[in-house]
Amino acid sequence: RTLWCLCFWRAFSRQNSLRLIARLSMRILTWNINGLRSLAGPLKHLLDSFEADLICFQETKVTRDQLEESVAIIEGYNAYFSFSKVKSGYSGVVTFCRHSSTPFAAEDGLSGVLLAPCHGTSIIGEFGDLSGFQDDELKALDSEGRTVITQHNLKEPFDEGQKLVVVNVYCPRADPDRPDRQIFKLQFYKLLQIRCEALRQAGNHVIIVGDLNTAHKPIDHCDPGDLAEFRQHPGRLWMDQFILKTDFNDKQIQFHRHDDDNSSQTDDSDLKLKLIDLFRYFHPRDANTYTCWNTMLGARQTNYGTRIDYIFADLDLVRGGVSDCWIRGDIQGSDHCPVVAELKCEISPSEKLPSLCTKFMPEFAGTQQKLQSYFTKKTHETDTDVIAKTSQKPELRGTILKRPTTDQRSGKQIAKKPKLESQKSARSKQITLTGFFPGKPTSTVNIPEETGGREGADEGGESTVGGGEIFQKSVKQREGSNSQVSLWKNLMKAPDTPLCKGHSEPALLRVVKKQGPNFNRKFFVCARPQGHESNPEARCNFFEWVKKC
Repeated sequence: RTLWCLCFWRAFSRQNSLRLIARLSMRILTWNINGLRSLAGPLKHLLDSFEADLICFQETKVTRDQLEESVAIIEGYNAYFSFSKVKSGYSGVVTFCRHSSTPFAAEDGLSGVLLAPCHGTSIIGEFGDLSGFQDDELKALDSEGRTVITQHNLKEPFDEGQKLVVVNVYCPRADPDRPDRQIFKLQFYKLLQIRCEALRQAGNHVIIVGDLNTAHKPIDHCDPGDLAEFRQHPGRLWMDQFILKTDFNDKQIQFHRHDDDNSSQTDDSDLKLKLIDLFRYFHPRDANTYTCWNTMLGARQTNYGTRIDYIFADLDLVRGGVSDCWIRGDIQGSDHCPVVAELKCEISPSEKLPSLCTKFMPEFAGTQQKLQSYFTKKTHETDTDVIAKTSQKPELRGTILKRPTTDQRSGKQIAKKPKLESQKSARSKQITLTGFFPGKPTSTVNIPEETGGREGADEGGESTVGGGEIFQKSVKQREGSNSQVSLWKNLMKAPDTPLCKGHSEPALLRVVKKQGPNFNRKFFVCARPQGHESNPEARCNFFEWVKKC
């Protein structure tokens, strides 16, 4: 009995300790989903499968008018969206928070120019010095739906009152053919850094999650090319001074300034403003760990990608409250995969939802009349229903309900209007919708039988066209139509598929979609997925234009 009690006590203690560990940890997941409507299955099932407290999606590609209630209101979660205000089906981010991690403040955008006066106490504030931006520039940077910020209260092991700010961001992509978008991207980076440093100076812990659209180091890129040119990329230069450099040394991480910094000692106040790449903090030497691939070229099959999705955290938070960060490459459904971080802390949920929450949107809060209400049928009481109701009242039993024959206001007799026969016949002859689409007229040709070897003589002595002549005409018409069909088939015929030089396999036909002199031209390439040139299973360099007819 003593041994059994001891085993039971050990199992009970272990189970409680595991529960305590689970209770004192929280998970944050970030994923560029490449369109909310591309996700398979109910959204709640997907969110639950992540087992995360904060779930941050980028590139939702929905605008406010396209948001459906099944996506905006999820049982067990509260959602905060940022929509693109420049065009439909573009950009957009959303943060889903479990009710156990409800924020007490939430904002749309980085600069605060989009905040409505009704936000009240839901504003996080601390925007920093924005004097280097024009008002129109700030509005443009925040109008593409690229940022949602939530603020939470932290519990153990942090001191009471400490706050955590989670910045869910989708940074712009720099189109090589559009220099203005390169400037736009760098300005967005600048605004992001100013806001995060202001939040840190105000005493908040800061976590940045999302798609930053820049592979920081050569280890984060499948084909970095010339390393000197790679490092001089403007986006990477910005990340060099924004992200704290870390060196791995056995059991501890050492923090240093970057190589271009002349100072030999680090300023602790300066370090507090820096952020740490959590994946590289825990996995500094893991190569071929990417988060984005060109799925149009099948690059995920050969793992020919980049790591452009990150989770950054401030130094104090990393030292005291982060346990791990990993990439979920097993999750399909997008050209990106999720990144997860686990913190050794717990969030104290807010009892009141921030005003940015989707539950306060008029179309989901029940305060706005929906369009479908204008198309519902109005029910009218029939005479039978009225009689049934009056039969239930004792004072009206036995009475016969008749249609009134006099006008209650004037007292004049109401004359019944007789129905005209023309009205009845008109109703019966009313044209239906299908009457406007008559069928094609059909014509038949009667071929007379041959009689007595004479060619087409009838009883009246009049000569008619013989059946043989009609048959010859129909054959000629059929031959003419067949020649036209064959002509069109030759014009629309797909070009002969060549074999690629590297694998002697049928090549893949593609079309140039980029605007330029070769727009809409067709060409052949190797059908295998894109990969490194040293990979024999990857695509070879076969290329051939389709010959013009």
